[in-house]
Amino acid sequence: MVDVLLDASFVMELSSRPLTGFEEVESKYGKIRFVIMDAVIEEIRKIASLRAGKRARKARMALDFVTKQRLLSYPNGESVDDKLFNYASEHLTPVATLDRQLMKRLRNSNLPLLTLSKNRIQVEGVLSRAKPS
Repeated sequence: MVDVLLDASFVMELSSRPLTGFEEVESKYGKIRFVIMDAVIEEIRKIASLRAGKRARKARMALDFVTKQRLLSYPNGESVDDKLFNYASEHLTPVATLDRQLMKRLRNSNLPLLTLSKNRIQVEGVLSRAKPS
């Protein structure tokens, strides 16, 4: 099983529209288990609290999705992206993100990541089977 950290941008897309490519990723790397940090949930809650807009609707759908995922608390980092990056660095855990700055940091550090291209999951780097503690 491969644990994958979700960031807010990715989970909002994952929960709001059908994505393809999971079968290929799982056949190559094993079953994927999504893990979400409490800081990411707070970020999604803030977006969901906006009254109107597509982004707020996606965030509300994402809140339903994240309640079914494994929750992780991690204090090391000032921003949510810092926490994701720091945890990924320490545990070599892939991060699923659409955030360009976070993707750049992960790539520059040779850390694995999942992203989307045309509604299809793309893997960059080597996914490990390490599990968050």
